[in-house]
Amino acid sequence: EGFVQAWSDGGCDEIAGELCAGAGVFYGDGNPLNAAFSVAALADRKLSAQRAEIAAFTHILRTEQRPLCVNTDAIYVHDGFLEGRHKWRARAYFKRPLDAELRAHADLWREVDILLAKRPPNTVKVRWCRGHPLEHHVNWGETSDFRAWGNTAADGLATRAMYLHHLGAPPLRWWGPS
Repeated sequence: EGFVQAWSDGGCDEIAGELCAGAGVFYGDGNPLNAAFSVAALADRKLSAQRAEIAAFTHILRTEQRPLCVNTDAIYVHDGFLEGRHKWRARAYFKRPLDAELRAHADLWREVDILLAKRPPNTVKVRWCRGHPLEHHVNWGETSDFRAWGNTAADGLATRAMYLHHLGAPPLRWWGPS
């Protein structure tokens, strides 16, 4: 298709009493663009798996300029990319404009919009892929070996990043790559 394939994943879990979030980006075995990084919360918001998922996607958009197909198991990222962000932008990313309450992860969705506006049209695709696929998912045609391989690797990087977070690795700030 002429599109670079990348997988993004994020996770959030409590490790030794501390809430930790991490994101993983996978391009292929041994690729120098593969990344695992901890994810920072905003001052007034808790960490979440959704924040980690969108942070991984945003990282790919920041660092990859070629035509791109991002594979994600996050419905939040998939649907947010295709439809949600357009509605959210129309409301200035407010959940309730009269209450001045921002939508969750508005900072990252704003950045996604800015990064996409700098690209030629139709040069970024987002595909949903089954998360944590098993052999029977491939056999039943619900996913392919290729997509399962990428998703599993991105998931492993995100899990590694959660432990890096717990060990005190510096968090990825939304305004720049780690």
